[in-house]
Amino acid sequence: MKSGPGDESLMVMTVIDGSSTYDLSSQKPAPESSPYVLTPVSSHETVDVPVSTTSSQLKVDTEENTLVPKEESTNASISEAPKAERVENVFDGFDGPKVRKYLLTEEHDFIILNNDKRQGRLSKYLVSKDVLSVSSPVLRSLIKPSTQNQTVQAQKPAFENINAPPTAIMRTGNTLQLEHDEYSLYRILSIIHFCSTVDKLHNLDFKAWKGLTVLAETYQWTQVLRPWKSIWVRKHGTSFLLPGYEDWLYLSKVYGSDYQVDALTRTLSLYCRFNGRQISRYDSITGSVEVLNTKIWPAERKARILSLRKSKVEHMLSCLEALELMLGSQGDSELGRKLCNSGNSNTCRALAYGSLLQSIKASELDPEFSEWEGSVAELHEQIESLAFSTLGIVIKEHKCVIQGLKKSLSFCLTSFGLLDLQSRHDEMILRASSL
Repeated sequence: MKSGPGDESLMVMTVIDGSSTYDLSSQKPAPESSPYVLTPVSSHETVDVPVSTTSSQLKVDTEENTLVPKEESTNASISEAPKAERVENVFDGFDGPKVRKYLLTEEHDFIILNNDKRQGRLSKYLVSKDVLSVSSPVLRSLIKPSTQNQTVQAQKPAFENINAPPTAIMRTGNTLQLEHDEYSLYRILSIIHFCSTVDKLHNLDFKAWKGLTVLAETYQWTQVLRPWKSIWVRKHGTSFLLPGYEDWLYLSKVYGSDYQVDALTRTLSLYCRFNGRQISRYDSITGSVEVLNTKIWPAERKARILSLRKSKVEHMLSCLEALELMLGSQGDSELGRKLCNSGNSNTCRALAYGSLLQSIKASELDPEFSEWEGSVAELHEQIESLAFSTLGIVIKEHKCVIQGLKKSLSFCLTSFGLLDLQSRHDEMILRASSL
């Protein structure tokens, strides 16, 4: 296991925040053959590294007011795109007002129309057909001449848990309609077109990183994201074990990293619930539970988590079962004499056994100890909350091994090396006797 994220080279580019308000104070009009566009420049952070002088500046615009004279365009502003329904005709809705337009290269000869159904946004990307074809085998197959005027389906990527991209509609020789997250598509197209401004990739939040990677996997673009891996791992690495970062199980496999993977697997085996259909995560700090979308998790890692969880649940229930069997033993047996050797041993044992059963009944535990859908952490809390009494509550001078069983149970609950009922039984007696 690596002790930490490795260092990798940083992709050279300028970064902008696509979700923020664009600074229109310094605009550069598009060529005469293209619609006027707005160029964000002054309000965006840049990476202090050399930038290729041949890279084009990324530009974003809405098609509203495209006929406004250049001298008046400084007062234009970008307003929210309209809510979008599914576009049956590839051109319907994309020539209307307020459609966001992204100019990725001055030499554009291809158009991607995107319907972000989740956000209800329509956007248009002016790109290079050659760049798309060279960078993505999937897109190369989509935009080949034989697909003109057809609805086609991209191939499934190599990673089995990622769905193939939504149906792509090729209506003309230079127009492709897709359905993806607007900003993920914008970011990846910016990278492959070597734009000198991209969307603050070094500050990408975890959710955006995952979305960008899923899109890259879909179109076989993952190689272009690898230079950013060490930056993103360094930014988020300290949080990988926290709620909300479970999809590191997926990202780590895509980027070929084992950093914190084993630790995350063990953590999830302790805090995940499983009802036979879905996995959810229990937060021991807030007490909240969140259902997890595990579709993109590698199958073997998901299976490992569930296997560890199952073995730990069985271990803890077995420890509780061992305690119940001990307290339910006959007072005149060898075990009974070990537990309490006073003249009132039967009374003491019966009191402890009855109070334990009452405590179990009042809890959420199955009296048969046959199943548990909650997390290991919740099961531990439930068992630790159980209580039982001995004669010590009425006879202060009374001392017996039963009084130490509660502490020895607590130890055994997390001693997962005790592999069977007998070993758990013996360890609990031994530790209780030494208290």
